[in-house]
Amino acid sequence: YPKTEWIKSVHEKLKLTYAQIRRVYELELLRNVDASDTVMYKKFRLFIKRALWNTFADVLETFSPEDKKVKLSELYADAEEEYRKILKRLVREDTLTCRFNLD
Repeated sequence: YPKTEWIKSVHEKLKLTYAQIRRVYELELLRNVDASDTVMYKKFRLFIKRALWNTFADVLETFSPEDKKVKLSELYADAEEEYRKILKRLVREDTLTCRFNLD
């Protein structure tokens, strides 16, 4: 994730929660990842899975090791699908040109 100072600045100036900041950051990563670059895409996928694991660790710990992998893969697929829908909607509404001005 971006440097802590930047996150704090966004949180204070834009009044976004840390979860919202994380989500916007992950959307931006997906928007810029080249799916045909297997190494880049794998890094992105593992980054998102790590975030999902941190979010749902309490629930995932109740599953068997194999079921954990399956559930984490399902969570990732759901998250990526949702992010792609959001990105398509933003492109359609022509709102992706927006940038944060924190000055």
